[in-house]
Amino acid sequence: MAEAANARHPAASSSSLRARASRVLDHLAGRPVLLTVMLYVVAMLVLVGLSTHAALQEQRKLVQATKRDLANAARIAGEHVKLSLDAVDLYLALLTSDVAPETPPEALAGRILGEHTVKAARLPQLEGLAVAGPDGRILASTQPGRIGTDIGDRPYFALLRSGEVSGLYISPPILAPHVSPTRRVLPISWPIRDRAGGFKGAVVTTVNAAYLAGFLDEASVGARGPMALVDDTDTIYLGNRNYWPEGEAGRPPFSLADLPMSGAGRITEDGRSYWVHVDPIASYPLKVVAGASETEILSAWWRQTLVTGLVLAGVALLLAGMGWIIVSLAVRERASARTAVEARRRAEQADQAKSEFLATMSHEIRTPLTSVLGVVDLLSLEDLTERQAQLVAAIRTSGEQLLSIINNILDFMRFGSRIELEAVDFQISGLLEDIRSILSPQARDRGLAFTIELDPGVPAVLVGDPGRLKQLLLNLAGNALKFTPTGSVAIRVRALAEDGPKVRLHLAVEDTGIGMSQEQQARVFEPFVQADRSTSRLYGGSGLGLAICKRLTDAMGGRIGVESVPGRGSTFWVELELMRGDPEAAAVRPSEALPPVPAMKVLLVEDVPLNQELIREMLSRQGHDVAVAGNGLEALERCIEERFDVILMDIQMPVMDGVKAVQLLRRQEGPNQSTPVVALTANVFTSEHQRYMAAGMNGLLTKPVTWTSLAHLLASLAQGETELGGMEPLDEEPAPPADPVAAPLLDHEMIEGLARNLSELEIDEYVGEAVAEAGEAIEKLKATADEEAQRLLHRLKGTSRSFGLARIGAVAEAMERKARAGESWRDLLPVLEQTVVDTETALDEEAELHRA
Repeated sequence: MAEAANARHPAASSSSLRARASRVLDHLAGRPVLLTVMLYVVAMLVLVGLSTHAALQEQRKLVQATKRDLANAARIAGEHVKLSLDAVDLYLALLTSDVAPETPPEALAGRILGEHTVKAARLPQLEGLAVAGPDGRILASTQPGRIGTDIGDRPYFALLRSGEVSGLYISPPILAPHVSPTRRVLPISWPIRDRAGGFKGAVVTTVNAAYLAGFLDEASVGARGPMALVDDTDTIYLGNRNYWPEGEAGRPPFSLADLPMSGAGRITEDGRSYWVHVDPIASYPLKVVAGASETEILSAWWRQTLVTGLVLAGVALLLAGMGWIIVSLAVRERASARTAVEARRRAEQADQAKSEFLATMSHEIRTPLTSVLGVVDLLSLEDLTERQAQLVAAIRTSGEQLLSIINNILDFMRFGSRIELEAVDFQISGLLEDIRSILSPQARDRGLAFTIELDPGVPAVLVGDPGRLKQLLLNLAGNALKFTPTGSVAIRVRALAEDGPKVRLHLAVEDTGIGMSQEQQARVFEPFVQADRSTSRLYGGSGLGLAICKRLTDAMGGRIGVESVPGRGSTFWVELELMRGDPEAAAVRPSEALPPVPAMKVLLVEDVPLNQELIREMLSRQGHDVAVAGNGLEALERCIEERFDVILMDIQMPVMDGVKAVQLLRRQEGPNQSTPVVALTANVFTSEHQRYMAAGMNGLLTKPVTWTSLAHLLASLAQGETELGGMEPLDEEPAPPADPVAAPLLDHEMIEGLARNLSELEIDEYVGEAVAEAGEAIEKLKATADEEAQRLLHRLKGTSRSFGLARIGAVAEAMERKARAGESWRDLLPVLEQTVVDTETALDEEAELHRA
């Protein structure tokens, strides 16, 4: 009835509601705390709702951004991996291109390995290379121990041979225990097919997995983002440091079983969730998997949510505003951190580029500068005026100073990485004598006393790296000579202690030079540091010598230090622990002493310009007056004009040979009718010896001429002997070597003989010209007849052996024998070409080792 009454009277109902609301407000007005709580709850609910909405929006944005980052990371890493594999693909294609069907497998393998030896530095990701023949047997390898290994039963070889795989084939990763117990490499193989499509074998190499893993590390998302390279069967080829944080024995953060074939996805492993992106690598059965931990992705988001909740527990509106400020600051801080990381990365790249530029430019400058110094050495031997001699000396001094700076830069750049050390037996006394012979002339020129003291308690033979030890002492002693205007420099070596086979050595270089302050001593071993700017102006140098000494000492496991007083001198000391050595292993054959020979007037009859230049230079260095004739007819004309003490006569020459020239010389009246004549020839058996002596010659020297035998022969002539001999004849022609390629590339004894009277720069120049002439001779042989070929090969044989190019001479001799016997000699032309390439490589390697 009341409801009916209200329905009939709506005005009464409205007033009733207003009355109730008024009573509630009055009630709350009497309870301010409740009103505050209710208002706070309402405000908090609004704020919580808004905050929750904002937080969820932020979470979605983070996930979407992570997906984009993962996609970019997988794409970038995949592109880098693809570029690296494309480079290997192109490189192997070039190595095996244009193969003639008739090319023997061994020659083909040698050619490929030779080209790889020259070009391998362009592909740092490759580690070693082997070439297998069509039967699967390895014919050539950068690891000699693998030659002869049969890989014919390997699955990948069967695929290459059958033609199922026509290009690059990537096998699952394997361990390389010969490098490191956990070192992983990717085997790469490539078929070798000739122009007719015939299978000629395969090239097998490996790619350093760590090299490719570096691309994954650089592209990974987040500080702990895992990335992996897998194939189509989900076999894991490699992972970055976050995928296997404990190395190969560690357990990866997630398996690949539930991954999508490509694109983005989310997987859960052991209660942990990961966002992943899979990006296939075009042209290869590989794909890059990039992942990011959901915990890591949302860690910042959870922290901010917690902060926001705490803010809402206080003064909601104020704290909420402050929360957003904090968020903004956090975002800015993260952006600043990323900017700083990127700036640091770019700075490191710029520093690396600068280092590589310095090293490259130093090398490019060193090559022509070496030639300049060689020419200056030759120029100084000419008859110069006093002013000209001063100018030549100034050029040499400046060039040597510049060369020293460049060498220091090269050493410093090279020693920035790990230094390879030898462990061989060597005589410490011999090493010190070598240093004495190198530095004594410098000390004498500066008016300084230079002494070396070796304590009797030091073992005679030690085990270590004599080259690095010599470099260390030469740097320290050379530095002491440079900074010592007057007084002395001394090297002292003593044994501090012995523990069984171990010997603790103390090596000290003392000088009476300008000295250093304590502040200067504290930083003297830093790169590009000298005492002060005036020191650099007065004494020159790069400030790298002592830094190199520090790195060498560290590499040998020793200590280096300095004690100095300004104005009184310095003592640089090094402590090293070496092993006692085997005296027999370090025994050195004493060099044969050359007899004194008075100056003579010599006529050299030789048709090869390079041989002319070398023999004339060697004899001139020994004080002899040398005239040159290019053939027998020119020699007879010279013999009419002037008197000679001895005539050195080549046998095989154009226009007129040596035998005919001597016969005519003995018949004609003139000042040289009875002059001793010594034959220079490679024919050493009895019949030829008798023919030369019957023609009127007095002695015989075999090519290549050794300077010891030549000096002894001239000494015998100076003592009045006319029957000079010079060598034991053979009853029959020596048998040719079974395999000329088995001969050593270089005759080091012959090259060391050249060093008796020639500088290192001159030897490098002469030997380089001899190799260049060998290359020119090959081009002539390709277009010459058999009769002319005999002359060219005979000439090449003699010239090559005279300069220590043993294998070139052996191959030339084998070809000459075939041409003389009417057999085909052209089949050895490829062998000769490869031998020239191998010789150039060996000379470059020895030059690099010598610079080290």
